[in-house]
Amino acid sequence: MRKFIARCAAAALVLSVAACSSMQVKKDAIPPRYTTVLVKPLTFNDIFLQKVSGNEQEEFEHAKPALAKAFNESFSQALPGSGSARRLLFEGTPDQATIVLEAKVSLLDPGIKRVLRGRGVAVCSLIDGGTGRLLGSFTVTPEVNRPDWQSASEVIEALVRSMGAGAAAQMAQAR
Repeated sequence: MRKFIARCAAAALVLSVAACSSMQVKKDAIPPRYTTVLVKPLTFNDIFLQKVSGNEQEEFEHAKPALAKAFNESFSQALPGSGSARRLLFEGTPDQATIVLEAKVSLLDPGIKRVLRGRGVAVCSLIDGGTGRLLGSFTVTPEVNRPDWQSASEVIEALVRSMGAGAAAQMAQAR
């Protein structure tokens, strides 16, 4: 029994010394400093629309380009003061100094007037422009009030604008 205790103590000592040793950690590469942000067009593939049917569904289909533009506008208004990016692009090809944002809307729920708030979910991916490697991803989940006078399409536009501003804020924190 004494041998067993002695061996356990020796093993614990070896492990503690190994854990406290100073080894230099090898890093793959120093992350490049991104000077350009390229925002890919907002996609609505595989979207789940709640409480939207009939004419509202048709309005939504026709409003997709305007919603993508609203996302870009709110993103560009929220981004300039955050981070080191000097240029913001919405089209073009990425290079080594570019970080690419791809946003996909997966849920839009305009809510119920005076009862249930509107909510949405967008999944955003940050991609290195030079290598195409995924750097990280995050979700943006805005909520907006649904007063009596707002239609479902107005609430959806407010949600998409909130997604753009939220994506810019999350992106600034990710750096």
